[in-house]
Amino acid sequence: FKNLILEGDSSLVCDAISDWTISPDWAIESFILLCRSLLSSHSFALSNVSKIHRSANFVAHNLAQWVATFDCNGIIPIGDIPPHVFEDSGQRGSIPPFVSFVS
Repeated sequence: FKNLILEGDSSLVCDAISDWTISPDWAIESFILLCRSLLSSHSFALSNVSKIHRSANFVAHNLAQWVATFDCNGIIPIGDIPPHVFEDSGQRGSIPPFVSFVS
């Protein structure tokens, strides 16, 4: 790849990745250092890290809420994820109840 564009809905993470003068919070430090290392070890013609609004990233937001609600970890087959996680509920900041999860 010649170009890299990273987008996220966390200003804290995006700023910490793109601004090397920021000392990242200890809870995300290893992730931030890995991202910085990957960015510096490749010769990208273009690299950009930017914050996007959560509503533009609703699948990631819904998936994170679903995982946190059910304390999921490890590899989760995509077929185990309820379909509503992939849908924009139109209610920014909330998603439908988790009724189709089967453990």
